[in-house]
Amino acid sequence: MYKCGFCGAEFGTEQEAASHMMKHASEYAQKQQETMMRTYLLMAASQLTQICLISGRKPEEAIQVFTRLYELLVNWQGTGTKDKDEFTKWIESQWDKPGQ
Repeated sequence: MYKCGFCGAEFGTEQEAASHMMKHASEYAQKQQETMMRTYLLMAASQLTQICLISGRKPEEAIQVFTRLYELLVNWQGTGTKDKDEFTKWIESQWDKPGQ
């Protein structure tokens, strides 16, 4: 007889117990993924708030900046030098816009 360490259910074979334990492992992994996603969203909200407070921009403007920066970083990471120049130029242009 095999017993689940999570819920105490009993199983007659090792395969049944292993299958059942995989269900618990999958549920745990899904909860972890959801927690990480909420954490990343909280971090993004915090950064957007900082952009608004420091630059005087409205939240909609800060989201545009944040989104564009993300796109440029993804492109730079994925394709290299050409996008690095675009990224650098765009970042430099943002410093010229205090408190729009």
